[in-house]
Amino acid sequence: MAAARRSIVMEGVTCGLIGAAVVALWFLAFDVARGTPLLTPGLLGAAVFQGASSPVGLQITAANVLGYTLLHGLAFVAFGIVAASVMAVSEREPALFVAFVILFACFEVFVFGVVGALGKSMLGVLVWWSILVGNLLASVA
Repeated sequence: MAAARRSIVMEGVTCGLIGAAVVALWFLAFDVARGTPLLTPGLLGAAVFQGASSPVGLQITAANVLGYTLLHGLAFVAFGIVAASVMAVSEREPALFVAFVILFACFEVFVFGVVGALGKSMLGVLVWWSILVGNLLASVA
């Protein structure tokens, strides 16, 4: 049983890191296309670590970008472990696959709730559909 738990944890960590990397690459491409590379992690890092509530006058710093990237990666690893656990259980009980779909929907609601809590001015910069696309790409990966 311990080997099965380790396998689930390793699957979750691997999937979480892949998902985090895909989302980070998506937002890098999205930010480059908007003409401001690293805007998204810089903005979110400033909001999380410095309490910034507006993108006005935001300076993108390495500390904010790296700090948020680490936090983002850890969040995806945690979600990956939970998702791997739900998938493992649903292999024995197929009806529980619905729980996986619900987990994804809850994750999306949580992400939008967190972004919404950052303030209305942040929502103007963090386009809702780009968040949805990033998370869908991560799910596919």
